[in-house]
Amino acid sequence: MIWGTVSRPSLERTLVWLDRAGVALGLLLLARMIRMSLKYHGDVPFTDEWEMYRPGGIGTALNVNWLFAFHNEHRLLMTKLIAWALLNVDHLRLKSQVVINLVMYFTLTVGIVTFCRRRLQAPLGILLGIFGCALTYEIHIWSFQTHFTVCPLAFCAALLALLRRDRGVYWAIPAVFVSVYSFSQGIVCGALVAGTSLALAWRHPKERKRYILVAAACVPILSLWFIGLPASGPKAMPWSAQYWLFAGVQLSRGFGYDSAMPAIGLVFGAAVVALCAYHVWRWSTDRSTDDAWLIAVVFTLAGMATVALIANGRAVGLFEFATSSRYMQNILLFVPVSWALAYPLMRNHPSLVMASLLLIIVPYGNEYNFRATYGSFHRAVSPRDRPPGCDRC
Repeated sequence: MIWGTVSRPSLERTLVWLDRAGVALGLLLLARMIRMSLKYHGDVPFTDEWEMYRPGGIGTALNVNWLFAFHNEHRLLMTKLIAWALLNVDHLRLKSQVVINLVMYFTLTVGIVTFCRRRLQAPLGILLGIFGCALTYEIHIWSFQTHFTVCPLAFCAALLALLRRDRGVYWAIPAVFVSVYSFSQGIVCGALVAGTSLALAWRHPKERKRYILVAAACVPILSLWFIGLPASGPKAMPWSAQYWLFAGVQLSRGFGYDSAMPAIGLVFGAAVVALCAYHVWRWSTDRSTDDAWLIAVVFTLAGMATVALIANGRAVGLFEFATSSRYMQNILLFVPVSWALAYPLMRNHPSLVMASLLLIIVPYGNEYNFRATYGSFHRAVSPRDRPPGCDRC
């Protein structure tokens, strides 16, 4: 049974019902979020989107230099490639790219829940619905945000490939390439895939050669990314108060709480890191532990590491970005996985299981007002925002 062993039959029956009902409700909420995203999306470029439409940017002929060029501190391979393909297919209707983004988001979120339910035996269907909230609205109605979804999706594909015990493990290499060159967050993902490959090589001597080859292939992929990296502004260091304040605000908002309560975010973040450390210790000392637990830990650590990197780059005079909805998806994705990691420690304590679910679900309750959230964004998107020289749309 996916819900594991519990001390009370009544709780077991409750979790069965909640898990199944949660999946059904979660799918409905995801469908509503997709509908509202398509309804409020404006088919006009917005802010950074204009960068692709300036003279010398996107064209009908594929420009490889443009494809791999940095956009700020990011290489946006898949975002640009999809935009170029749509230019040749449907004359770059921006809503088409939004549809692609939403399909990837649906695949990613449902895949995460399915993996945790089947491999970690956690009743995670209860938490599927939080993926249908409006917390990450910018990513879903702004076509240029493909990289925020394709990067973790490719990362998940790489991690799943590492669970293979045959040549299928090599699929992790192209997945790492896509993740790394789709977004700067992919650097963290690629490094973690390399480290995970080495850890699995230590644990599975018979497949050691394959895992070492995957780890070795990650090195040039990661190294080449840094060529031509533009200079960046001042950074906030972990020993500064503003660094932790920024990180706490991110985490608090990402967990659904008020951004004015950074202490809550830091406490939750510390608990997540402690959970990851526990499962790494358990996996390394107990050979019977499924490798899926290590994969879940690595996915969660990637999210936490990204929070740390954003705080490093944005905490200096840019606190208005701390609650940007674009940064919230990275946190939202690992919240249910964190609960799945905690579930084995509390499944024999019914009150703790239910309290933890409420602690996660309730704060997101005010994040489903799509008309207020999406409507204000939609009104801000106007052809008057078009910069000089941009007349494609």
